[in-house]
Amino acid sequence: MEDIQKNLQTDFFNKLKPALRSFPSYQFRNPVLCVRVFIQDGDTPDDETGTYEANRRVEFLMSHQISFRPGNFSDSDSDSDGTCQTSLDSLAQSQPLDDRNHNQKRNAGVAEHTDATNSPSRKRKGGLRLAPVSGSASIDDDVSSRRQMHIGQQNFPKRAKVKPDGVFQARELSLSKFVVGVWEQIHSGLILEPLVLTEQVHLIAPGTIDDDADQSSGQSLAAIDVHSQTNHNIESFSRSNLFCRRVTQASRTCRSIEVIVQARWIELFDSYVDYLGGINPELSPTKTRMRAIAEACTDFGWTEKELRNKMAIWRGYKEIKDALGWAALVFSGMGLYRLCKYRIGFDVDRFYKARAMRLRMEVAADTLHPNWRQLLAIVSESTERAFTGHPHDWVVYQDGSDPIPLRSTYLKYDPQFTFEHIDECVLDTASWGADDPRWIPPQNTAVCIASTSVCDLCGQLQSNEAALNTFPFDRGVAIGEFVGLVTKGIEDQDVLDSQVAGRKYQIWQGRHGNFTRFANHSCKPNAQFEKFMWLGTQHVLLVSKGIEAGMEITVDYSGSYWRGLDKKQAGTRHVYGVPGDFTLKALDHLPQSGIKFVGCCNELNAGYAADGYARSQRHQSKTGLGALITTYGVGELSAANAVAGSYAEYLPVVHIVGTWSQQARRVSASSFGGKRPHRHIHHTLADSRVGVYREIAEKFTVAQLDLAAVKSEEVPDRVDWVLSQALHHSRPVYIELPSDVVATAVPSHTLESPIGQNSTSNDTNESGGTKQAEQILQKLYSAKRPLILVDRGDGTELLRHQINEFVQNSGIPTVSLPSGASMVDNSLPNYFGVYSGLIGAVDLTSAVKSADLVLAFGCQFSDTQTLGWAILPERDVMVVIGRNHIEDEEADVGCVLAEVNKRLNKGKLQKQDSTSWCDFRLQPSHNLGPEKLINQDEFYIHLGKHLQQNDTVLLANATPIIGGRDLILPPFSQLIASGMWFSIGHMLPAALGVAQAKTNDGSSGRTILLDGDGSFQMTAQELSTIIHNRVDMTIFIINNSGYTYERYIHGMDEEYNDVAPWDYSAAPQLFGQPEGYSIHSCRVKTWEDLDRILTSDSFVQGKGLTLVDVIMDKYDISEKAKVLFEFAGKQL
Repeated sequence: MEDIQKNLQTDFFNKLKPALRSFPSYQFRNPVLCVRVFIQDGDTPDDETGTYEANRRVEFLMSHQISFRPGNFSDSDSDSDGTCQTSLDSLAQSQPLDDRNHNQKRNAGVAEHTDATNSPSRKRKGGLRLAPVSGSASIDDDVSSRRQMHIGQQNFPKRAKVKPDGVFQARELSLSKFVVGVWEQIHSGLILEPLVLTEQVHLIAPGTIDDDADQSSGQSLAAIDVHSQTNHNIESFSRSNLFCRRVTQASRTCRSIEVIVQARWIELFDSYVDYLGGINPELSPTKTRMRAIAEACTDFGWTEKELRNKMAIWRGYKEIKDALGWAALVFSGMGLYRLCKYRIGFDVDRFYKARAMRLRMEVAADTLHPNWRQLLAIVSESTERAFTGHPHDWVVYQDGSDPIPLRSTYLKYDPQFTFEHIDECVLDTASWGADDPRWIPPQNTAVCIASTSVCDLCGQLQSNEAALNTFPFDRGVAIGEFVGLVTKGIEDQDVLDSQVAGRKYQIWQGRHGNFTRFANHSCKPNAQFEKFMWLGTQHVLLVSKGIEAGMEITVDYSGSYWRGLDKKQAGTRHVYGVPGDFTLKALDHLPQSGIKFVGCCNELNAGYAADGYARSQRHQSKTGLGALITTYGVGELSAANAVAGSYAEYLPVVHIVGTWSQQARRVSASSFGGKRPHRHIHHTLADSRVGVYREIAEKFTVAQLDLAAVKSEEVPDRVDWVLSQALHHSRPVYIELPSDVVATAVPSHTLESPIGQNSTSNDTNESGGTKQAEQILQKLYSAKRPLILVDRGDGTELLRHQINEFVQNSGIPTVSLPSGASMVDNSLPNYFGVYSGLIGAVDLTSAVKSADLVLAFGCQFSDTQTLGWAILPERDVMVVIGRNHIEDEEADVGCVLAEVNKRLNKGKLQKQDSTSWCDFRLQPSHNLGPEKLINQDEFYIHLGKHLQQNDTVLLANATPIIGGRDLILPPFSQLIASGMWFSIGHMLPAALGVAQAKTNDGSSGRTILLDGDGSFQMTAQELSTIIHNRVDMTIFIINNSGYTYERYIHGMDEEYNDVAPWDYSAAPQLFGQPEGYSIHSCRVKTWEDLDRILTSDSFVQGKGLTLVDVIMDKYDISEKAKVLFEFAGKQL
């Protein structure tokens, strides 16, 4: 007992005192030292932790508490004076134990100790550790229930509970971490090839010298006696660094070989099990596997348990190899063993998704580590590289399809495509010489002399020396630099515009660049371009906004990158529509695209405006599309009348319909318990038929596309296909745009190619065009009275120049239908005007009827245009020609006409006497008294004298369509009149589209609308849109108190042919007048009033809005027109 007392007074107290000094006892109001005494087996404690194993038999003797104050253990206390205030005897008397209980415990302890000594001892380490408590953590003061480690007569101090801060972050999956690690290894400076192991042969033997290396590099680390060196010089330290690096590299290579061999061994083991099962069919699969394991244990010299444990891990290697390929094993990080041991995330679904990255890894590994496959020779795998060149010379697919060369994806757009990967921008010396436009001279002369640069962000000196770094850089901020050819003056191509100190320059990646060239566009990108000055030169960096592993890098190109690009290949710069709930997200992106949204008063008017836009584009630019965007159901049905009219009159209008989100579609179509769906979305027919309106649109559109059913990578091609159908057939198309796919990122390279307008190959066009041209020429040479009849239907408006050349070269008599009055130059001597039979300026019925060959270009033979088909030529003498066909044979008529014009021999044509064909230009002149009232017959003749070149005249589907058909048009003018649809109210909104299209094309001509009072009232609200958008336009409203033509057809004095008596000249006042936008409105009744308007600056210049209310008699109509409409009334 003396020894115990002595130890307690010395060793025990010496250890206790510093522990008490460091313990924060000030946290307790009344600190108490609790001492507990146990007796246990005296085996050696654990070498690592100094603790005994947890399951050893222990015997509790007593416990004692001592009150103390923190000041009792100050540093002034001497070690010799530190003795325990309470003797062991007093400790023993403080809390005596029950003898009976004590004996029972002792007997039980002896029995347990006997059993324990008969079994091998296994030391265990406890997994419980005290958690550190941060100062900011909140403590749970609730002591009503505490978890206790041991229950005794008195409780131990209770552990404080740390309350979570409420922020929980999802833990990254082990498989995802592994994939990230593989990519990090591939893109690191790691060298994995057998040569690394060969080099280590010379490093193993100390003192050996490699003939090709320095003697110092051939020494092993053991040969470098570090301890014996009195001076550690740089040379010896560098040698040790080199040796350690090589050994580490060799170890890493050996590790890769190890996992390769072990994965292959699993494959061989499975094959051997199958072999044993084949030659021993009487054995079950389990016994066959056991036999194979037993044989392997014999060869390995391992126990069955050891082999099974290793096989479980090796099988994980094999599964990773099967899913991700050999590259994933070779370049695996340190987490491979742990991943395969615990198999967290090893499920079929995750491996299926990861399988798509297999070829991506191989592309990167083959191009960045050309010799890595040589390691596979050890398992008899091919060592040939599958991919060569630069990593970005290959295009990979998200679905895991085979990569294809980058060049092959651009050949159809550019047969001479080449691309050089560079690390720094290349200066275009032809544009800039040796002067880099990105460089800015320092403002401080001292800095300039010292050849240093100061950072704009931190104010520190900039240097390429990493050792001089004085500013921290966040990891993962900069992805890479946007590099290419530094040039200027590039237009209509993908090029980045930038400027420094007012000096503009461009970076073009068409032939030089890096991976940033292939980042796709997104309206919600995860990266952005940022400018950064380095050493006085501006650089453009691609900066991450937060990109997870495996996500595609996307950028918003709508700013400086696409500023100089003609994004509107079809010439469309305006889209018309009415905002709707399903279109709002799409409308958000229009300003960035450079296309302006024009909000109309209703969807029908928007459709009319898109129709007019297309008419003007086709006439001025020989291409173009009208664009219309409406919401699902109610919006698109409102516009259906206008779209159907565009279909009937061959006008390419793209009707974009905003539809429900894909999630809403699934919810609406889902059933519950086998019962029919009951959750419906507004604007539907109270059911879940998403495509019901598309089925309606199919009747008057040539192509339809639902983007909900298209993969993101296929969207550009599919949209281009739909647009090409509209351009090829000259008719509307229909696109459904779900609200939740608007911001989906799509590949941008397809946008660089022109929209394919014709799928026919050039060889076919040339051979077919030559044959068909010869057939037409033979018919012309054999005809005695050939005639050319022209209209603007069937897409022939795009052939206007070729048709005019053919009319001029051939000298064949030519006439046009009313809607095609501007298809032929009115000044050509063999053009005889509009063919309208007896109601025309010249009656050419007999001449047309006597023709033995009529080449009919784009003719719309409606009953209205042909007086109930009374003036039609005979069908057997007609050759009906459209833009894409001659009769029923497909043809590129543009090529055919080119061949006809080239091969035409005018001497072979029969000469015709057309002296009896009156000249429509010789219109009678009347003495119009200034005070006389304006009438129908004279109004259009008088107005025609004031038309100018490039004017566009629109004739409403009312009295103007008859009176204005014989206008004599100046060169390059256009007359727009319906030839088939004749929808009342059409032309006012159409004039809006025409005027804006002319402005976009830079046309100096005026837009003049001749509207009827009833027609104007149908769509009058769109006048507000014209004023709001400051559109230049002149409007003449023929105010004859109602539907005059309808009166002569039926109901001369019936009330239903009357319209409300509006004061049309006051209409602009209702809609306001924007500042700086001129509006002139008036009412005219006499010729003097009209001449005052026709000679005014507002009309002559065509600026602002000029609205003229032209008063005419209620029953005033041309005598020729009376015959027509009375005939029409008899046909009812």
